[in-house]
Amino acid sequence: MIARPTAVRGFLTLAALVAAVHGAPASAEDRAAARSAFTEARKLFASDIAASVAGLRRAVELDPDYYEAHQYHVLYAGVAATRTGTEEEKKAAAEKARAELQAWYQGRTAAEPRRAAYRYGLGKLFMYSDPDRSRRLFEEAVALDPACGDGFDSLAIHAEIRGELEASRALFRRAVDADPASVTFWRHHVASQLGVGMDSAVAAGLEMARRFPDDAASIIGYLASRARTEDEAWRVHELLRERFRKASARSLTGLFAILQRRDPARALALAEEMRKDFPEVKEWVVLADYARAVSGLEPSIREGRGAEALAALEKISLPRYGADRRFLDLALARARSALGRGEEAYAGLLAAVATRPTDETRAALDEHGRLLGKTAAGVAAELSADRAGRSLPAEGFRLTNLATGRDVSLAEYRGRVVLVNFWYPLCGPCRGEFPFLQAVLEKYRSRGFEILAINGHAPEEHMVLPLLKGWSLGFLPLRGSEDVVKSYKVRGYPMNILVGPDGKSFYEPPPVSTLAAQRELELQIEALLPSGG
Repeated sequence: MIARPTAVRGFLTLAALVAAVHGAPASAEDRAAARSAFTEARKLFASDIAASVAGLRRAVELDPDYYEAHQYHVLYAGVAATRTGTEEEKKAAAEKARAELQAWYQGRTAAEPRRAAYRYGLGKLFMYSDPDRSRRLFEEAVALDPACGDGFDSLAIHAEIRGELEASRALFRRAVDADPASVTFWRHHVASQLGVGMDSAVAAGLEMARRFPDDAASIIGYLASRARTEDEAWRVHELLRERFRKASARSLTGLFAILQRRDPARALALAEEMRKDFPEVKEWVVLADYARAVSGLEPSIREGRGAEALAALEKISLPRYGADRRFLDLALARARSALGRGEEAYAGLLAAVATRPTDETRAALDEHGRLLGKTAAGVAAELSADRAGRSLPAEGFRLTNLATGRDVSLAEYRGRVVLVNFWYPLCGPCRGEFPFLQAVLEKYRSRGFEILAINGHAPEEHMVLPLLKGWSLGFLPLRGSEDVVKSYKVRGYPMNILVGPDGKSFYEPPPVSTLAAQRELELQIEALLPSGG
């Protein structure tokens, strides 16, 4: 028979048992005060970061087991240290802040070696500077506290960046099971299921919706944006519209983009409907005006109101997300041509295709060129010349191929098209590009295309090869260099530079993490391949 903890002599009370394992828990009053301090500290981040960090320190002192407060305590302290000064001063300040935090957490750990939260805080502190140590600390945290969802979530990220994808998905699930009240853990779990397939990911999203319907709508919208086919994206968007219409008002801009390509009348109807029902979502106001201006162009031209239609089109300023500019480019060209401004129409399309090509604008360029008496070969030549005028010599480099140990230079790839991809394993948006970039590589490698993937964070170098293997990626992994990062003016990760066969950089594609971005990159590559144009 197993004895239960009671107040009877010879047995620990439940509170005493918890204290013996994890350290004395905070009182209800202190937990409430810690959450109040945390909320206020988050609000102060933009206006008074020093006070924000102090507030987070107070939160973790009031409730040492407040894992989320530890996470932001470490994060904000690092940001605060690098707000001002030269690059060297920022680096020194960051090192000093890290040392102070390390000393504080190690002191707390020594005083309460069985409290998992302090090991978790240290794990967050070392996440980027020493990933292996970070992983060990998270493992120690969950061993001490099996309910440490934050620890399982962090371990899942570690597994993902090492290419251990099945283990990563299992750990994300454990985080949810340990703390089902965490929206963050649910979001990570749902997104991780994309590795299994869209059906699995949507099923996880619907499971999340039983607890957090609005947040689930947001992550299901994310799933739609990461779909590998337009039909798949359409299906997920329609699910959102049917099940979570209000909560997904912003996510449904993705459905608008699909409808613009498939059924413009339905795109207009959707935009008008959403603008009426959700006026607070300002994107729908712009999208409704956009769809109406495009769909009303031909009637306006027939009625002799082409100038009025063109003026309306020229006033449109599209939102960053949810709008496909190709239809605006096409409509502008059509309106200008109808008004006898054919050269202007052609020039606008030429610039659009040279910088952000789509199948539709490329076909329209040929058509408008034909109206001006240009041959297809002549249009291709002018397009090539326009691209050449926008290009710059790509900075050369010689870096070590981590897979072979051999030095690789950019010059070796003259005659081929190369995507120079700056990334690092812990970069979430970088990992978001992987399926799309791999698809492009598989499509064009035999025609002379290559991806040179330059690691941007040296402490993670040993994880590069396992990650590429686990994700089944064919990129050429190169050791990073501060000089190359500076010469390419890398402002953030991921960053992509497309280099042509002549060694000149032609494009800086945005993150390639949607089907539209993938197709744009494919057209850019096709234009630069020897058989392109």
